[in-house]
Amino acid sequence: MYEMHKPVDLFWRLDDYSFTVNANLQRVYDVKGEARRDLLLRYFNGQLPFGLPEDWLGPSLPRADREFLQLAYHHFAAGEFLPDRRPGEVEIARIVLETRPRQVVAVYARHEAPGWQVRLVDENGGQSLGAMTTLLAWRPLSRQDLVDFILDGFDLVSMLQHKVTGEVRTVEDMHPLFKGFSPFDWGFDRALKQVIAERLKWSDWPGYPKAAE
Repeated sequence: MYEMHKPVDLFWRLDDYSFTVNANLQRVYDVKGEARRDLLLRYFNGQLPFGLPEDWLGPSLPRADREFLQLAYHHFAAGEFLPDRRPGEVEIARIVLETRPRQVVAVYARHEAPGWQVRLVDENGGQSLGAMTTLLAWRPLSRQDLVDFILDGFDLVSMLQHKVTGEVRTVEDMHPLFKGFSPFDWGFDRALKQVIAERLKWSDWPGYPKAAE
């Protein structure tokens, strides 16, 4: 586990996008909805005093349930409208924006010889994304490459720029605004925020992450 106050190695990469977790945890990571992931994790850990409908244990909710959440409890619908994964795809990373309503942008990948087909998706049919949403990589992406791919396709930096001179002045200040998550890399959130700080040219500001030694 990395330490939140220290930078991470942006050149680190996996050997493969294969799950090595137990079956229940993999089922949690297969779920599209962010709130439902938290609920399922508590369910599998025996922390819920009630059961869950079988429909809520799969990757996608039935359309009627998704639409109900969107209308009645939109905060809990984040992620539920991501597109279905194609055969062989896994979700390798996601960003959850604490907007109203919350938004989720995700990265899917699958092995296609001789490399990996990677795509960036959102919950609006690509409307919040730019032109760069697919990538063919010869091997799993480094942290730097993965974050660059996301930020080139989803302009999170511009969304943050108006806050630069206000309440957001360090990497830690970004935490309440959004979070990054990868089931394959616990350092992904920190890597994402390091690269954003670099793009915002915070090199002379408190909290700017120096290069990992």
